[in-house]
Amino acid sequence: MDGQLIQAMGRFWDPAYQCFTFNQDDMTLTIEEYSALLHIDNVQLNKIYVKEPKPMTFKKKLVRLTGMTDTWAKKLIRKKNKVSCVPWFSL
Repeated sequence: MDGQLIQAMGRFWDPAYQCFTFNQDDMTLTIEEYSALLHIDNVQLNKIYVKEPKPMTFKKKLVRLTGMTDTWAKKLIRKKNKVSCVPWFSL
């Protein structure tokens, strides 16, 4: 791989939008361009490549929304009719 090319690509990469940003213009590479730049030979062009999202558990959602810790969430989460919940007075 070309080290200078990778450094230049990293300089213009916008992780929030997952694309390259040049001034006010955004650019994304095609799979063909990525495979050529990174010298990857086994890319199947007739397939769609996606990043599978990881399922978020109720506890992770609760921690993210409230800003509290995992241990706080573990203590408060209750099962009610096979559904995870938190009592209102705890919130």
